[in-house]
Amino acid sequence: MDVGPILTRVVDLARLFNQLRVLAAENGTDLTIQEFVQGIDWKSLTIDFEKLHSFAGDAVLAGQAEALMESLTPTPLKDGLVECDGMDAIYILAAATHFFKPRGISAARRIEAAELLGLLRVSFDFEELENDAFFWRMKKWERQNSKYPLLNDWRELDSLETVWDQRYWQRDLEQLIQELVPGELLGVLKMDLDNFKIVNDELGHSVGDDAIRHYCSVVKSVVGSDGYVYRRGGDEVVVLLPETDDSRASAIAEEIRSEIESTFISWASERGLEKSPTASIGLVVYGGPSPVEVVELADKAQHDAKNNGKNRVVIAASMNENRSEASDELD
Repeated sequence: MDVGPILTRVVDLARLFNQLRVLAAENGTDLTIQEFVQGIDWKSLTIDFEKLHSFAGDAVLAGQAEALMESLTPTPLKDGLVECDGMDAIYILAAATHFFKPRGISAARRIEAAELLGLLRVSFDFEELENDAFFWRMKKWERQNSKYPLLNDWRELDSLETVWDQRYWQRDLEQLIQELVPGELLGVLKMDLDNFKIVNDELGHSVGDDAIRHYCSVVKSVVGSDGYVYRRGGDEVVVLLPETDDSRASAIAEEIRSEIESTFISWASERGLEKSPTASIGLVVYGGPSPVEVVELADKAQHDAKNNGKNRVVIAASMNENRSEASDELD
């Protein structure tokens, strides 16, 4: 069952507990947060009233509680926190590490409410947090479970507000290479638009900016949860594809090329351009230790794509001995 973001559901449960506690008190009984947590059905994140001693023996009170639960509508996270005790939410969130198993996955380590509260009292500079290996393990989990994000996005977008700013891609490349385990590969795409100068010269830089926004949106849509997209500057874009292989990375690169070609045909026609923008893409699928070498390979492959006719993907010659030394082109 899809229960939605865990933080939102935890706050909804804390709101419910607050109201059930009031209802129980009006009927001369006590409901503690410890008892409430024992009554949570962790598969659906709802309440099993048969497990709540304060309600199980009183049919009328149990009926009132069930009606109350059904009438409680979800609210945005910030609004929900106003309607509950924050300590109750922390207690339920800590309990989730004991019982909640999304897709059957158990927490590697359980945590108590006091320890969780201590962790929350520590402040982090978000960009410093990105240098921690645990952050990248969380990002890896997010890629594998895209419906259940763990992290909010605090990063700045590029100047056209489309994809991540160029400041991040080299640092991310270094971190992702460090996180590679034996047998894992990292795909790196470097690309720019063909015929982009014509857009700026004939239609002006404002329309050129619109073209870059459209282009970045296409790349971001194709990549999806498989990787990360950055604008390196101008019309140059970099894509990092962790945990990929040659065939998957090639397929993504070719889909990007094809989508850019097809979507810009109508875009150019509507604006009276004879030549529509296309993309020249260099691809490296790499499992070695040096970010500098990866960038050099990607730059060369992208340069070859541009010089060999444009609108194509060129796969860089790998440094591994068992790979071909010749660049492979996908038309």
